[in-house]
Amino acid sequence: MSKTVLVVDDEEQNRKLLNAILKRKGYNVLEAENGEIALKLIQSSAVDIVILDIIMPGMDGYEVCDRIKTNPNTKDIPVLILTGKGMDEGLAGAAKKKANFYIVKPFDNNVLLAQIENMLKKKEGAV
Repeated sequence: MSKTVLVVDDEEQNRKLLNAILKRKGYNVLEAENGEIALKLIQSSAVDIVILDIIMPGMDGYEVCDRIKTNPNTKDIPVLILTGKGMDEGLAGAAKKKANFYIVKPFDNNVLLAQIENMLKKKEGAV
């Protein structure tokens, strides 16, 4: 059974790019343009991993990550933060909000896919 990835980014172009990359590798892809939609999808769908932009209007990615990780029903879903923000500041924020990994845009597709696979393997090993 293929894994489901939730892509959360307010920019449609970024969502479409990630969707294409992930679908080519056989993943099911759900998209959300903001944090509120993302949290609803996580509650109503079987999401295996979340790729989350940080800078979004309304609820930012840090808040979304915090809500995922503090909810007993969703705390084990891996979260990969993907943003154009500076590495040092972003890493500190990601660690603070319990994200599993952090990648800066622009990113290498192979690095992104390898990290997703690693995160999913760790999740399966923990279950």
